[in-house]
Amino acid sequence: MRGPGPLLDTLHPKLDHSGFLRASRPIARKDGPLKKLVDTLASLKLAVILLVVLLIGLSAGTILESRTDAATAGRLVYYSWWFLALEGLFAANVACSVANLFPWGKKRVGFVVTHASLLLILAGAALTYFGKVEGQLHLYEGESGSTIVEADAHGNVVARRDLPFTVKLDDFVLETYPGTMRPSGYLSRIEVTDADTGKTFPAKVWMNHPFSYRGFSLFQSSYEQQGGREATVLAV
Repeated sequence: MRGPGPLLDTLHPKLDHSGFLRASRPIARKDGPLKKLVDTLASLKLAVILLVVLLIGLSAGTILESRTDAATAGRLVYYSWWFLALEGLFAANVACSVANLFPWGKKRVGFVVTHASLLLILAGAALTYFGKVEGQLHLYEGESGSTIVEADAHGNVVARRDLPFTVKLDDFVLETYPGTMRPSGYLSRIEVTDADTGKTFPAKVWMNHPFSYRGFSLFQSSYEQQGGREATVLAV
C-alpha cells in the first residue's frame, strides 16, 4: 500500500523519534522597518507628550504676546521652527494612527472622522502659513495707508505689498494701569475705504480683537509716541 500523501501529512500530527506527538511551531511574523516606524509614530504616549508640549508652547506665546506684541510672539513661538516641527510631528502622529488601524470598519467610523478632521485643520493651517501675506502698517493719527511692509529680524525691509483697501487712523487710545505709565491696553479707531467700490466705513482694532476684511486681518501689534503724536502699528 502507498503511504499517506503530502496532504494527509499536513493534516495529521507527526511523531518524533521518541514516539511522542510533535506539535508544529507557528511561523513568527516579522514586521518590516516601515511598519515599526508607523507603530512608533502612532503611539498614544507620543500623542500625549506632543499635546502637552504644544499646550505649553501656546500658553507661552499668549503670555509673550500680552507683554510684547503679536510679531514677537509669532517670531519666537507661533511661527518658530521648533513649534512648526511639533505641529508637523503631531500631524504625522494623527495620520499614522488612522493608517495603523486600516481597514477601519463601521466600528471605527467615529475615530476616523475625528482624526481626519484634525488632519484637515492642520492642513488648512499649513496652507495659510505657507501662502500667507504679512507685514506691518505704521500710521500716525490722521494718516492713511494701504501698503504693508515686511521686515526681517534686523529691521531690514524685504517686501512691500498693497492692500485692496486703505486704512486711515482716526484715533489711537492708550490705557494704563492706575497710578503707573504701564500700558494696560490700546485701541485703534480706523476708517477703511475699499479700493474697488470706494465704500468707507469705521472699524476698531485692539488687543486680541483683529479686524478682517477681504481676506486680510489687521492685528493691534504695537504703538509709538513721538513729539506729542501717537502712532499705531498694525500687523497684517
